[in-house]
Amino acid sequence: MTPAGAITNHGKTRILAGFGAVALVILAAAGIAAAQNAERVELPKFRDVPGWFMFHVVNDPDQKILAELYAEIDIINSTEAGQPAMDGTIIVREVYQAVLDADGNPVLDDDGMFQKSRRLDLWVMEKRAGWGGDGGAGDWEFARFRPSGARIGGADNTECHECHIKAAQTDFMFNFGALEGEGWLMPE
Repeated sequence: MTPAGAITNHGKTRILAGFGAVALVILAAAGIAAAQNAERVELPKFRDVPGWFMFHVVNDPDQKILAELYAEIDIINSTEAGQPAMDGTIIVREVYQAVLDADGNPVLDDDGMFQKSRRLDLWVMEKRAGWGGDGGAGDWEFARFRPSGARIGGADNTECHECHIKAAQTDFMFNFGALEGEGWLMPE
């Protein structure tokens, strides 16, 4: 009797197909373990929490949004020395829709920043040894959350990895210069 999934050749049974399927499942599982996974990243409590600090605000004229960036003060101090971010670094990007004038242009405040309208979402990037998988953005993982705290997009954060690859020279952070007091690096 021939086992299910076996290949026969002139009366000799080869159980290659069954082993092949098992091998594919094992390889797929290994790939999943090494792939990027946004579900590892949690939304931290950062507002009005001792040790957390808003270190930068940026206008994004293309998307007509304003983003406020937060990190723990220890992280900011460690990055000022020009070193890559340490293991455990978490950066929160709180994104707001800009107030728009009658022509659809962002309204500026006295400091030249967009005036905030409603909060759109929160983007979190977290660095842990061994994270990042094959996404190409070092040990960083990325996730997005609604203002309610609900996760957006599940485990797939390929788009974040693809964008942050552009900032490989600054430890995959576009805000690296802001951490060092030098301004903002935007992708081209």
